[in-house]
Order: sequence, then C-alpha cells, then structure tokens
Amino acid sequence: YKSFASHLLGYLNRIDMEMFGKMGLEKILEDTLKGERGQKLKTINSFGRNLSETEVKKAEAGKNIQTTLDINLQQIVEKVFPEDFVGTFIIMDPADGGILALLSRPNFDPALFLEPMQEEDWRSLQEKQPFLNRAFNALYPPGSLFKLVSISAMLEQKLITPESCWNCQGHVEFAHRHYHCNNRTGHGWLNVEQSLALSCNIPFYEVGKKINIDLLADYAHRFGLGEKTNILFAEKEGLIPTAAWKKRVKNERWWPGDTLSVAIGQSYLLVTPIQIARMISAIFTGNLVNPRVLLEEPIIKSTVNVSLETRKFLQQSMYRAVREGTGQGVKYVKDIKVYAKTSTAQTSSWEKRELGTQYLEHAWFASYISYKNESPLTLVILVEHAGTSRVPTGIAAGFLREYKRMVDSH
Repeated sequence: YKSFASHLLGYLNRIDMEMFGKMGLEKILEDTLKGERGQKLKTINSFGRNLSETEVKKAEAGKNIQTTLDINLQQIVEKVFPEDFVGTFIIMDPADGGILALLSRPNFDPALFLEPMQEEDWRSLQEKQPFLNRAFNALYPPGSLFKLVSISAMLEQKLITPESCWNCQGHVEFAHRHYHCNNRTGHGWLNVEQSLALSCNIPFYEVGKKINIDLLADYAHRFGLGEKTNILFAEKEGLIPTAAWKKRVKNERWWPGDTLSVAIGQSYLLVTPIQIARMISAIFTGNLVNPRVLLEEPIIKSTVNVSLETRKFLQQSMYRAVREGTGQGVKYVKDIKVYAKTSTAQTSSWEKRELGTQYLEHAWFASYISYKNESPLTLVILVEHAGTSRVPTGIAAGFLREYKRMVDSH
C-alpha cells in the first residue's frame, strides 16, 4: 500500500546486505519480525567443488504481527485528506483504543529506503519533515477544543449551571485590555450549550476571571491532557500550565489574564492529536483508554473523573454544534449521528495573519460518530495553518460520505 500508514508501519534500511527496521513497527518489533539466519557448514575442495554440506542451525522465519488498522478506513482517510495539506487524521475505536486508521502528512513511501539514496534526494525529503508523526509527536494549541475541559470544571465546581446565560457583544474588557470573541460583532444572548456549539469565547472569559488556573489544569489531566497516552510509540507529553510551572520555567507569577487565555484553549497550552482522540472518546464512554496499534495489546482503561451528568451535557453541546453551530458542514451527510467540536488555534498574533499562510491558525475537527449497527468511531483531524475550521470540517464531511458508501455496499 506504498505510503499508507507509513508513520505507523515505518521502514527498513539495508546495511551490508542486512535489513534493519529504522522506524515505526519495523523498528519497535524488529526482533519479532526479523527471525534468525540459519548456518550451514560446507566442505569444498581446492577446485571449489562442494563435497559436503551440514546444517548447523535451522533458519527461523520472523513472526507475523496483526495491527488494529482497517485497510478500508485507511484508504478513505488517504483519499479525503488533500495531498498538499499538512496535518493528521486519526480514527480510533473509542471503546478499546484500537487505532483503525492513521495518516500524518506529509508522508513517505517506505520502499524508498530499500535502495541507496542520493544525498540531494535525502536533503529534499528532509525539508518537508515527512518522518514527523504529527499524531503522536507534534504539539499544538487545542484552541476551542479545550472549552470542553473548561465547561466541565465550571459545571462541576458550580461556577455556572447549564441554564446560565451571557450577552456576547464581541469582546470583554479585563485589566484595561479587550479579549475578543471569535465573532467580533457578537453573538447576543447565549446559554452554555449554545456558547459551546457556536464556540463563543465570552462565557469562558467571564468565568476565567474567577477560576483558578490549577483547577483548570486538574480537569485537563482528568481528560488525559498533558500526559502520555501509553501508546506503543514514542510520544510527547504536551503542556498544561500551572502557576508553579510558570514560576519555575518563566520565573514569573501567574496573571489572571493568563487564565482567560487558557480557558479558551490558548496561552501556553499544548496537546497531541492522539490525546484529543482519547479525550473525545472518554466524553462518550466514560473511560480513558490507552490507544492500541497491535491486536494482541491488552485493553487498558480507567474511569474518567468527571460526572455522567457533565459528560451528557458535553455530548448534547457537541450534537448541537453539528445541527446549528460550527460543525454544520457535516450535517448534510444523512443518517450518520455526529457529535463534534471544531477549533481554530492561533499560532501568532492576529495582526500577522496577512503576512503569509505560516501565520494562519491551525484548525481542528474532533468528533464521535455512529452509523447503523457499526461500532462508533472517534475522528480527530488537524490541519496546520488552515486559517479556518471549515477546512478539517470539509475533510470530515468527505470521510463521512465515503464511510457511509462503504458500509452500505457491504
């Protein structure tokens, strides 16, 4: 399948006629896959004629491994994620953590390394960073996805109720500074569910004035953010800032304005896409499950420390985001039940947007879907410097159409 799932499968390199796993499963499971060479003792005469041959050691074939990947889903993911976009697309089984499809772009064809490569080819390949697994080893601000954490903390700590309302006029003022909503002209009056569905910033700023940063950090960790997911591969931890962290690393106190930025998913926050897949799954299953790539890996999960009532509220808000909010781009794919949260996460100051695409926001689409009798799926799509969440939402819509066609044809 050429470059399909290349960051999971990895590649082999040839050294002195020997093949060695250099990345991915090829490297991690080198000893399992490789087997052992046999040995033969030969007796030859001075003319080079073989007089006798004795097998000293039998050759042993390497063992087969079975991954959790579903080739049909992987083919759809590769098809709908545009070639010229940089980012990642993860499909995970929310119940057992099985990675059913994973794409990280740009990718590579593992067959490239079976023959010697010219230095200039290697250099041009490196410029695109095709070996970085963006699902596990790239860090991104979560943006509005973090509002799922913020709302959980606010509800559970009784700082708001599901019926709380705010009047969004496009910004709030705090410490002589304007903190803007994503809709700069304002949303008007909204309740909590609507504010999540429309990704309004104002309620989060208002409660951010009162909430403690360490409390927000505690709830982030309850959803598995800022810590490794325990997948088989190397992965980054991410960063969930606290007052003590800022003092230790920046030698500065934590300012209340910092909390307002964290409440909407900005500031120092950094997560990996696989952590987001785990968090979205936990909202629906009640469990933080370790992602798995091999069928033989044990299913390991722990109960997420957030009430069922709060999780149901998050589910309703994500469903509403698809019906009338920022995730509407997928609602036209009929009969698939989709719960989603979108996000655009700033990578630089707002004023720099006009200077080039490298200053545009990263964009997320994270969702939980179910169709007919198929097992539910968790989808996470991240597109670097997309500038708008409509980009990953469009990719998701393309996936849903192809997925529905695949299921209906079987």
